[in-house]
Amino acid sequence: MTSDNYDSSIHSGGSILITGGVFDLSTGNDAVHAETDLTVEGGTLNIKRSCEGLEGHLVTVKGGDITIQAADDGINASGKSSTPLLKISGGNIYINSGGDGLDSNGDILVEGGTVTVDGPADNGNGAIDTGRESGGSCIITGGTVLAVGSSGMAETFDGDSSQCSFMYNLDTAIPAGSEMTVTDSGGNILASHVTAKQVYSVVFSSPELRKGETYTVTADGKSYEITQEETSQTKGRTGFAGFMMR
Repeated sequence: MTSDNYDSSIHSGGSILITGGVFDLSTGNDAVHAETDLTVEGGTLNIKRSCEGLEGHLVTVKGGDITIQAADDGINASGKSSTPLLKISGGNIYINSGGDGLDSNGDILVEGGTVTVDGPADNGNGAIDTGRESGGSCIITGGTVLAVGSSGMAETFDGDSSQCSFMYNLDTAIPAGSEMTVTDSGGNILASHVTAKQVYSVVFSSPELRKGETYTVTADGKSYEITQEETSQTKGRTGFAGFMMR
């Protein structure tokens, strides 16, 4: 399916289930919008232009290859009937967002898959954004997530997650177009990425992370070390959202 239009490419007043196929979508609104449940189990979604990429009250990604270019949020779980949830248990996801990358007005749960986010350059949004102000949680139990962007509203995974994560907020930006790597103490590369925009914050989680180990983020000829002392480790300055981290 190929769609290039002003309004939403795929829209439902109820639920949407995508199990396969190839979708090339360009829109001035949401690329895929469901008022209730939006589930992606497979297929290829290439969202070339959108306001928001995927949006629903309960957004579930179980599989597929998903690429999202979004002026605002990449994936957004929103709504008022109950607590919104963004759940990722599989798939390969890449998001380049002007607003929040992974966004939920309630909870975020990552159980698997591979997620890479080039988040916002402005400090009014974050690569990850949850509804912590209303009791929302951000939990990771599996999968690999690399989310980079600005640091003003940067958030990371909760400390009661079962998988380790870290957030490193930098004083000096990593320029756009920099090759970034995350390595362990033995020099093994756990993740690599070429940044689409300047980066002040790096959030990373992988099954390879272990408490007591030291990891290095390298980019633009500089290296930044962080020791995983807690399940959710933060280093460097935090913005407004840092005061709400759990």
